[in-house]
Amino acid sequence: MRHGLKSKPVMSGKAPLNRQSASSAFLKSDHQDYAKLKRLPKKNGRAVLIVLIIILFLLVGAAAAGFIFFGPQGSSTDSVKVSLATAKSIASGEELGLALSYENIDQIALQDIEVIFEYPEGFFFDRANLRPTGAEQNIWRLPDLQPGQSGKIEIDGQLIGELNGQKEFKVTFYYQPQNFSSTFKTELVTSVKITDVLFEVQVEAPAEITRGSGAAFKANFKNTTALTMENMDLSFNLGESFVLTEAQPSTTADLIWHYEKILPNTQGQLALLGTYQEGTAGEVPWEFRVWQNIIKDEKPQARLIYQAAGTVKIVAPDLKVSFEFLNPDSVAWGEDLKCQLVVANDGQAEVQNLQAKVRFNSAVIDWPRFANQTSAQVSDGALAWFKDNGDFGQKIQQLKDGASEKLTFNLPIIPKPDNLEIISPEELLVSAKASLAFDFNGQQQLVDSPEQIAFLAIQPQLLSEARYNLDAGTVVGQGPLPPVIGQETQYRIYLKLFSGSRGLAKVEVKTSLPAYINWVGVKDETTLGTPLKYDEATRQVIWQIESLSANTQVMASFNVAVTPNDTQVNQLLILTNPVSLSATEQGTNNLVAKTTNLLTSDLLGDSVEQGQGRVKVE
Repeated sequence: MRHGLKSKPVMSGKAPLNRQSASSAFLKSDHQDYAKLKRLPKKNGRAVLIVLIIILFLLVGAAAAGFIFFGPQGSSTDSVKVSLATAKSIASGEELGLALSYENIDQIALQDIEVIFEYPEGFFFDRANLRPTGAEQNIWRLPDLQPGQSGKIEIDGQLIGELNGQKEFKVTFYYQPQNFSSTFKTELVTSVKITDVLFEVQVEAPAEITRGSGAAFKANFKNTTALTMENMDLSFNLGESFVLTEAQPSTTADLIWHYEKILPNTQGQLALLGTYQEGTAGEVPWEFRVWQNIIKDEKPQARLIYQAAGTVKIVAPDLKVSFEFLNPDSVAWGEDLKCQLVVANDGQAEVQNLQAKVRFNSAVIDWPRFANQTSAQVSDGALAWFKDNGDFGQKIQQLKDGASEKLTFNLPIIPKPDNLEIISPEELLVSAKASLAFDFNGQQQLVDSPEQIAFLAIQPQLLSEARYNLDAGTVVGQGPLPPVIGQETQYRIYLKLFSGSRGLAKVEVKTSLPAYINWVGVKDETTLGTPLKYDEATRQVIWQIESLSANTQVMASFNVAVTPNDTQVNQLLILTNPVSLSATEQGTNNLVAKTTNLLTSDLLGDSVEQGQGRVKVE
């Protein structure tokens, strides 16, 4: 933005005045007219004097400020004279030249000169005698213009448009006289009429389609001249999401048709049929162009003949489903888990047979106590709503644009189990995921929500496990089972910690090894906290964690080895002494202390080798 910009005033229908001409006009006024004024009655003498003073004030003010005369081709001020020369009419696609002439008619230099062209739609800049700036190549910053000095900006470009259309060019000439601190401007406006069309084109494109439907594009063309047009290219640009299924006549992968010759008064048609990729929606742009490949100034050049552009609106269902637990961190044993399901229609396309479903994955939901107040279909840990069951199922079939339906319901949680201390934390959560299924354009489509998780309000838990096998296909131990006197057997020890509903701080988990158990080493990095440390002197294994957020499970593991002796025949081997946890609960600073039983070679919980722990003689 230019500060202090002053547009010079315009006197409609009058010749331009400068400082000298304005004063001269007043001094050379007709003597007889002046005499007539003197012969007016005396009582009007004061009024006449006032009129003369006003006229004098206006003329002097005009001389001081300077007048501008705007015309279709030229403009001048008391400082600069500017004119724009161009053709008054042109055939669409022809080259158009513009010549802006400017001259300093003042007695002082002009500085900070900037010229801005505003091109009409359909004008394509090719070149200029002076290098422009700006993304549209329409700005020129000129050197100072001395008194009497002149210059010219010459522009060549190409102009296309519809028959009988008017294309307006506007030029603004900014400058600052050397003895002024303000910026002035002169403006010119001229128009060019499209009086002929060398290559007649009519493009047919769909304004709106539904997603998955076919899209047809056509272009009818005709050489309306008496000359053969050579090396012509015609092209559709339909974007990367358009998938071509048929073209008449055949075309390239870039949808370009090349014609060596198009005879006078010859016409033709191009046709495309295709679809847009799945997921494409909204306004998708398209463009059609015609150009002639010519040699100009010994260089190949594409001379644009015609250009048209538009958009195709792809109407698609935009259905969204969301699910959330309303009390995910506070539900307790025997109480209700509150749930909310929302189905929203953000699109415009109609769908059929809309179905909503929420699938739960949990062993703590008490399905026999579930009060099905929403008339859902209950099956295999899932709730579903169809158009024929329940009020909610019917409402979602009739969702208008921008509307949504919300459903809340409760899931009962089982009472607290007696064996809670041996249940892993992952078995104490409820996960859920919602989905929508519907028919559109003869195909069923699915929309899913992110998975949601709710944790029971439970205390921190500590688990320890001895394993030879993780499962039927994963062996983590070595050596004979049952263990054999004189032969080494290795076991994997797992330490698992669940932080509870509040989280823990200053966590320390430790155990110790019996004298006949050998430390082998850490096999898996701890998921959080410091690495496991083994103290050979005290035979203690220690794991420390500074902070553990709520509802988080972490794990550490290490291997031990044992070679039984004769005194241990038919005995179970103690692999680790009891594991202990000490920590403080976040938010309350209450002390948390937990202890697990010692681990033996009986491998409780090992699905493959449980019960194979008593030492035998081979």
